[in-house]
Amino acid sequence: MIQYGATYVVCKMNTDSSLKYTSQFMKNYTKTSIIVATVPHCYDLAPNFNVNQEVLKFNWKLCNHMKQFAHCTTLKIENNKKYFTKRGLHLTGFGKEVICK
Repeated sequence: MIQYGATYVVCKMNTDSSLKYTSQFMKNYTKTSIIVATVPHCYDLAPNFNVNQEVLKFNWKLCNHMKQFAHCTTLKIENNKKYFTKRGLHLTGFGKEVICK
């Protein structure tokens, strides 16, 4: 079993239900500005895993789905390996800085 935080959710959970829960959250907090980050690419997996393809599909759905909420901004995490640690799972300080900007 692969467990990598948000990547695990994308692979093991129905993406439609996760978008449904996200929508419910957005509807409950309409007076709050919310930033939703996309799921980052997982560089520490073997190339034959289709996890990253599922992540791309989920991110596309998430970005399109969040457009209906005016109080929500979608932060697209760049899929650039130089922003991640050698293992490929966590962002480096430089990666975090780039995302914050």
